[in-house]
Amino acid sequence: QKHQTTKLYHHLLCFSPVCCIYIMDHCPLIDFQLDINDLSVEINEACNSTYGFFLLKNHNISKELITETFNESSWFFNDLSFDEKKLHMGNTAKLISGYQYSLSDYISENDNIDSLISKEVFNILPPTLFTTKSNNNNDNNGDESAYLAQCKRFHEKIKEFYTELLIVYKKILKSVSIALSIEEDYLLNIHDQETHFLRLLHYPNIINFNNDSSSNNPTRLGSHYDYSTITLLFQKSSSINGLEIYNQSDDSWKPISLNEDCICVNVGNLLQRISNNRYISTKHRVVFTKAIEENNDSVNNDNERFSIAFFVSPNFNSLIKSFDENKELQYQPISAQDYYKTQFAAFY
Repeated sequence: QKHQTTKLYHHLLCFSPVCCIYIMDHCPLIDFQLDINDLSVEINEACNSTYGFFLLKNHNISKELITETFNESSWFFNDLSFDEKKLHMGNTAKLISGYQYSLSDYISENDNIDSLISKEVFNILPPTLFTTKSNNNNDNNGDESAYLAQCKRFHEKIKEFYTELLIVYKKILKSVSIALSIEEDYLLNIHDQETHFLRLLHYPNIINFNNDSSSNNPTRLGSHYDYSTITLLFQKSSSINGLEIYNQSDDSWKPISLNEDCICVNVGNLLQRISNNRYISTKHRVVFTKAIEENNDSVNNDNERFSIAFFVSPNFNSLIKSFDENKELQYQPISAQDYYKTQFAAFY
C-alpha cells in the first residue's frame, strides 16, 4: 500500500512540475533573516496576495552550492547519452523516482531522440536520493571509472543541497503556522517523514523550433496547479525564462522571470486547503521563448532552461485539516493519502 501511495503521489507531481514565480510589480521580497514572528507577518501578507507567491533573500543556501548543484544537473542532462540517462529511470513496480522525459510536438526535421526531447526531469525521493548504476555499455574501464566517480559526486552534491532545503522549508512552515494562528509545530509535525520531492528539470534547446507569434506562444508545459503544500524553486542564471502565471482578474497569462539569488516560493493546493482558501494556489505554465543577448538585446534561438523544484509535502498518513477562526470551513478533514487519490481521480 505504501508503494502504491508513493506511486500515486509521484504520478501527480509528474503532471504538475512546479514553477515558482517572480513578477516585477507583484512579488513580495522577504528577508529570511527576520525573526520568526516578523517573518510570519511577511509570509502571511505574501500568501494573501492575488498570486500566492514570494521571493526569499538571505536564505543561507550559498550561491556556490546552488551553482554546483546546477552544474551537476547539467552534467546529467547534457553530458550523459540518452541510453545512459535511461539507466536511471525509476522502477515503476516500487518507488517511482528517477529519469523521465517528454517528446516535443514541434519538431519534425530530425529523428534523433536527443533532438526530440522537449522536457526531461530527474525525480529524487529520499532516502535513496540517487542510486549509482553501472553503464555496461562502456567498453573502456577508464570511462566506466570516471562515470561512476561522477555519479558519486552527483549524489553527494544533491544530498548536500537537499539537506539545506530542509532547513529552509521548516522555518517557512513554522512561520505559516504562526500566521494561521495554529499550533506552532503543527505543520512541521505532519511534514516530518521527508516525503518531499526534489525535481531537476531541463528544457533542452529546440534548435528547429520557430515561433512567429509572440502573443500566442506554444507551451512546453501545460497549465497546472501544484498539489504539494509549498514549492521552492531555483532557476539557473543563464537559463531562458518562459514561465507564465494566470491572472484570473483579467483572464490573461503574465510572463514571469526568475532570480537565482532568491528562492521562489509558491502556495500549493494543500496549503490553500489548510488555510481554508485564505492562501491561493496559482495556476502556471511554461512556454517557448527566445533568448535576448545581454549586450545588444538581439534575439537568438537559444531556449534551453534549467530549474530545480522542491515539493514540500505532508506525511502520507497525516490528517489534513483546515483552519479559520473567522469563516466557515470549506473542506472536511482528509488524510494526505486520500487527498492524493482524489487529485489523481480529478486529473483523469
